[in-house]
Amino acid sequence: MALVKGLFKLPAFLLGLFLFAGTLILALLGPLVMHLDVKNRVGAPYMAPSGAHWLGTDHLGLDMVSMLVMGLRASLYVGFLAGLVATVLGTLIGVYGGYKGGLLDDILTAGTNLFLVIPSLIVLILLSSSMDEGRSLTLIALILGCTTWTWSATSRYGWSGFIRDARNCRSFDAAKFKATIKKKRCSKQSAGLTLYFWLRGACFPAAG
Repeated sequence: MALVKGLFKLPAFLLGLFLFAGTLILALLGPLVMHLDVKNRVGAPYMAPSGAHWLGTDHLGLDMVSMLVMGLRASLYVGFLAGLVATVLGTLIGVYGGYKGGLLDDILTAGTNLFLVIPSLIVLILLSSSMDEGRSLTLIALILGCTTWTWSATSRYGWSGFIRDARNCRSFDAAKFKATIKKKRCSKQSAGLTLYFWLRGACFPAAG
C-alpha cells in the first residue's frame, strides 16, 4: 500500500496515468459520442482541421479523428490479447519446467531459447500474408502472443527453480517459515528478502 501511495506522489507517474486513462477513454467511449467513418470519404484530400473534422483529412479525404480512434481500439485489442496469451503461456511453461527440473526442464529451456531467436515480426508478416484472414486482429494478436511468450517464461524459470530447491531441502519447516514471514513483515522487511535469507539458512547452514 505504501508503494502505491508513493507512486501517486511522482509527477511522471501521474502524467503517464493521465495519458493512459485518456487513451482508454478515447478508445472505448469515442464511438459512442462521435460519428466515426473510416471507409467513406468525408471531404477533399488534406483538408485543414475544422469544427467538422478536428484533425482534418488524409490524402484520401478520410477523417483523421475517425482513423485515430479506430486505430487506438485496434492497438489496445491486439496488445491486450497478445499480452494475455504470452503471459499465460510463458508462465505455465516457465513455472512447470523450473519446478519439475531434470530432463523436462532442459527440453523446455532449449525450446524457449529456440523461440527467443525467432523474429516475431517476420513470422507475423509471413503467416498473415499466407492466410485468407491475414488482416484479422485476433490472428495478429495470437501470432504475437505465441512468439513473445519466451520472455515471460525465462523470467519464471529462476523463481520456480528456487522454490523447487526449497522444497527439496530436508531442513525446511513450513510452519516455522510462515512464522518468520509474519515476524519480518511486522519489522517492514520484504517477504522476498525474508524468503532469500530463510532458504539460504535452510539449504546452506554454513552460509547461515
